[in-house]
Amino acid sequence: MISFPAFDVTQYRVRLTKHAADQAWLRCVDADDVMRTIRSGRIERFGKHGVKFISKGKSAIICVGEVSGDAIKIITVTKG
Repeated sequence: MISFPAFDVTQYRVRLTKHAADQAWLRCVDADDVMRTIRSGRIERFGKHGVKFISKGKSAIICVGEVSGDAIKIITVTKG
């Protein structure tokens, strides 16, 4: 996986899929925690459009998504 710290997430709209919202609810992850992870977490890229946002801490929040045009679409949210 290639890390790219120059990726500026403030220039993108963030959309959560229904699946991501359901998974966040099942794992007791608040929407504010998801946005905090996207804005200040570690970013890893995989595949052509895939991206992971990983928060720091004991129970890390991992938001998996893809970059499409001017939006970041979050596909799933997990805790790890």
